[in-house]
Amino acid sequence: MAGIIGLILMPEWFRVLTPINLFVCSGLVVVGLDRPSNRLVFSLFLIAIFGWAVEVVGVKTEWIFGRYSYGEGLGWKFLDVPLIIGLNWAVLSYSVVQIAVSLQKNSSRFLIAAISASLLVLLDLAIEWPAPMLDFWSFGQYYAPLHNFIGWWLVGFALVYMFVPYLNEKKNPIAIWYYIIQMVFFLSYGLVSYFVVS
Repeated sequence: MAGIIGLILMPEWFRVLTPINLFVCSGLVVVGLDRPSNRLVFSLFLIAIFGWAVEVVGVKTEWIFGRYSYGEGLGWKFLDVPLIIGLNWAVLSYSVVQIAVSLQKNSSRFLIAAISASLLVLLDLAIEWPAPMLDFWSFGQYYAPLHNFIGWWLVGFALVYMFVPYLNEKKNPIAIWYYIIQMVFFLSYGLVSYFVVS
């Protein structure tokens, strides 16, 4: 709640803290891992690299997510894509797999990846509304096109499918809460901004 109030009353100051906040929260998720294997750590690293690279291709070609560009709200950029985006792809992929497995134990790799990709799109739906206000990114029109959500699902499915066995090595409740808190924050910020600020 403090973050929402701060972003509304002192947006310029609080926006600078956004990438730091994402980095710290991602660190808390990793801390929640009890002696993670080298395979898991390497998997998260690869997802971060692939996720960031996909965003670069998306921004440069407009093929994957549609026509969009990143603002300054997510910090340092390389090739027009914030570096924190790769980390966010990794931690969110890990979080949604943890949720999917808790919902569907002993399910097939395909089903876990499908549920995980759907959870990623659900979160993206919550983020897209306030994203321009937070200077995260924006599309040519105010609302993200259907193209974007299809792209998110396909990329999310592919990334998760490749690494499901490693992302599901041990249960990590902090990862599940990371997703829930992100969802609640962006939904709340979007609603407060629309009904109170507008």
